[in-house]
Amino acid sequence: MTFHGPHSHHGDSRLAWFGLISPGGAFTVDILGPSIVASVRFGLGPGPVVSTVTIGLAPHETGTASGLLNRSRRIGASLGPAALGAAAHHRTGRTVTPETLNDGCALGLTLGAALRVVAVLIVLIALTVLRRTSPPAQPERTEDRDLLPAEPR
Repeated sequence: MTFHGPHSHHGDSRLAWFGLISPGGAFTVDILGPSIVASVRFGLGPGPVVSTVTIGLAPHETGTASGLLNRSRRIGASLGPAALGAAAHHRTGRTVTPETLNDGCALGLTLGAALRVVAVLIVLIALTVLRRTSPPAQPERTEDRDLLPAEPR
């Protein structure tokens, strides 16, 4: 199994770019640019992810793998924003000004980017370990008679 494609690292660059927002920033630099990167990722990302998860599985296992992927994405989509929102709220503090709101949002987005980098590193390390420990794939054995053309009846 390999892990590659537009979904593997563009999300962290998008979040890191969003994390650079400033109260006096420009729309094109602080909002439009990272939004375009995000829209490309969201448009192209899910297909290769599902294909990567289900490739090489027996047909009766693909539903389970796809369901596990869907469940983990939903859990991440629930817990991730809650944890990052709590960090942003803590950074914002009790005095709400454009600067403190900006600081809180920037922290949440930067933490999100850092967590994605850590997740990609974990996946790459896990795949490297799995490649080293898994036995090489054995080619399917066929009988010599399977290679002969069928005789007409």
